[in-house]
Amino acid sequence: MPAARHETNGPGCGWLGLAVLFCAGGGCISKTATPATRPDIVLVTIDTLRADRMGCYGDRQARTPNLDALAREGIRFETAVTPVPLTLPAHTSLLSGLQPYRHGVLDNAGFRLRESTTTLAAALSRSGYATAASIGAFVLDRRFGLDRGFDRYGDRFATADRSRALLDPSSVQRRADAVVAEGLATLETLRRPFFIWLHLYDPHLPYDPPSPEREAFAKDPYRGEIAFADRALGPLFFTLKERGLWQAALVVVAGDHGEDLDDHGEPSHGVFLYDTTLRVPLIFKLPGGRRGGELRRDLASLIDVAPTVAALARAELTGVDGHDLFGAAEPVGALYAESRFARRHFGWSELFALRDPRYKLVSAPRMELYDLQTDPEERRNLAEQQPERVSRMQLQLEQHRTDEVQGEAAVVGAEERAKLAALGYLGSSTPAVPAGAALPDPKDQVGKLGRLLTLQEQAVKNYQSGEYGKATALLEQALALEPRFIDAHAALADCWLKSGELKRAVEVYRSGLEISPEDAALRRGLETALELQARRAIEAGNLGSALTPLAELARERPEDAGVRFNLAKLQQDLGDTRAALDSYRIAARLDPRDTKAVLNAAILVEAQGGLAEAEAGYREVLARDPNSAAGHFLLGRLLIRRGKDPAEASEHLQRAHALDPSLPSS
Repeated sequence: MPAARHETNGPGCGWLGLAVLFCAGGGCISKTATPATRPDIVLVTIDTLRADRMGCYGDRQARTPNLDALAREGIRFETAVTPVPLTLPAHTSLLSGLQPYRHGVLDNAGFRLRESTTTLAAALSRSGYATAASIGAFVLDRRFGLDRGFDRYGDRFATADRSRALLDPSSVQRRADAVVAEGLATLETLRRPFFIWLHLYDPHLPYDPPSPEREAFAKDPYRGEIAFADRALGPLFFTLKERGLWQAALVVVAGDHGEDLDDHGEPSHGVFLYDTTLRVPLIFKLPGGRRGGELRRDLASLIDVAPTVAALARAELTGVDGHDLFGAAEPVGALYAESRFARRHFGWSELFALRDPRYKLVSAPRMELYDLQTDPEERRNLAEQQPERVSRMQLQLEQHRTDEVQGEAAVVGAEERAKLAALGYLGSSTPAVPAGAALPDPKDQVGKLGRLLTLQEQAVKNYQSGEYGKATALLEQALALEPRFIDAHAALADCWLKSGELKRAVEVYRSGLEISPEDAALRRGLETALELQARRAIEAGNLGSALTPLAELARERPEDAGVRFNLAKLQQDLGDTRAALDSYRIAARLDPRDTKAVLNAAILVEAQGGLAEAEAGYREVLARDPNSAAGHFLLGRLLIRRGKDPAEASEHLQRAHALDPSLPSS
């Protein structure tokens, strides 16, 4: 959940300073730069930006002069929607031209864009563009795959001290003015034609605009954040114009998703598919100012951005789901949207939607149908009154997902999960659902949704400040309210682990894995807790208490030779020779290069009188490591004991002494 964010420098946002930055140094783009053969491209995405909170989209309370001016000079799409109201999946769709079910990035955590997916940046780079990006938040970190095709990807934040990373907002996000400043500094060195993408995170929770927007929008800080993001774009637009680049450039501004603001019972976004979270601003300023001031009323989706930009840049981008918005193709008849957030985090039903120029169907346990012409706020569900339309649109919707791909998993550990939580994101795997089980409809859970997110938000703040007792109390309240809230399981277990309550941590990790057996982060947390439990018991001399967690750890990591060796050593110390031998043999089989397990097993076998087997064991040690002093020494001693070849025995003993003079040579 969100943490407070850092301040910016002064109310003026540094217009003059940024302009100077842009023209300083030997790589400066000339003020008299002539238009490139193909257009320079500037893409700006603004996180969590509702279209109806901008002046050019009719909001009289908005303060968005830069974006409004762009809309007057460009082409504004009245009805543009995101295919998914989540930052990483939405940006993946925008930059790939693919629906979420085709690129496989279905949530803000747990997924990485597949290597086989071509991005807009990759297509432009192949066609000769210099490419760069400046990112506003960790949720779009390069580890999730969106850096593909970019020569430079600015996703490094201010904090270098990992011990303070979760306490410092600059470790997970930065304000719009910092993103723009980095973008302009990067632009200074780019050759032409260039493609630069700036991601402004500011309208996202927590709504904490700097001055003067903080004071001007004290009662509506969400609008204040939008106003600040608009102000931060001023230096970018101003400098491009001053350097003679604006007129010939292609400039695109888009929101990634909106914000419900409790209009339908959701404090932020991610669960529902109403227009409050799906409808976004989309503005194109074409090179030469062509078609300036045009209003497009046909449907557009973020998946159309990549193919449209590629077409204008004459770059090849094939196999996409979107279409060129300025091409000759007929307008799209219906748009798809989805959210699997509720299922992945709460165990509630996922939602899918289809929207045509008039109606929207939301496929849920209880179907929803809205006439957007007469009911733009989506208050009157017509599903029962129009069952034939529901059936027809549902069939269209199902046809969308016939070629769904499996997303590439990205393991999100405790640190990454905490960083995402600090941004307001949840980050665990989908709870398992028994075959045939009916999932709760998210709209029936509205009463608890806000409370769950509030508890999680406050718990993360306590966790970040080291107040683990307060955090655990809040998370336990959340689990009492919704036992399948998998992120609360993970956070609670992490809290117990951090506070040294290892037994409780193990219990909660296990309960979480019962709900979500495939959650790699939970499993890794369980392994860490078990390992610490065993180590603590051994250090205290309580070997018997160490056996149970270490044996369970070995079951959790069946391919880990080191864990199996440690279990064997503990079993040997406890006098269970048979179990120790079995564990040593498993460890030796798991790691063909290791000699310790083979050596210890041979020593145990020799002590039990199995001399021939022990000899074979010592020879196996030397086959794995011819320079094992212990292997030579023990084999030489055993050959003497067995009355075998004295010359070979002497050779091994002398070799052992040469390798380790502390060993006798005879």
